[in-house]
Amino acid sequence: MKIKVALGILCMAFLNMCSMPSAILEAKYIQHLQVRESHEAAGTVLHISGLCGHSSYVIKNVEAERRDNILILDIHIAPAEDALLQKGLTGNFSSAVPLPEGVEKVLLGADRTEIWPHLQKGEEAKPPAIP
Repeated sequence: MKIKVALGILCMAFLNMCSMPSAILEAKYIQHLQVRESHEAAGTVLHISGLCGHSSYVIKNVEAERRDNILILDIHIAPAEDALLQKGLTGNFSSAVPLPEGVEKVLLGADRTEIWPHLQKGEEAKPPAIP
């Protein structure tokens, strides 16, 4: 009887862990953040890479969402246990994000840190407005 209860609890915990939603990494918790712009035949591309500063989390994916003239990059993280379920998940990420025409700035993470300003000559970077 005790074994059945223990197995039931383990199964519930496993299913709970599989369906756990990912969180969005804040820029301040990214170590060795690198942002580089390149101009390619298809247009401007932003190359972003780094390491999740939370040792118990892995990177699931990087998503881009455009809001008017702002591109928002969200780096989704999940508990490191997910790496046991899905091979290839680590705390490192490297992503090439195409910059659509008309984008003036790129914000990163849950804290919406500005990582790429598209400035006119003589214009200074301004603190990002949270959309």
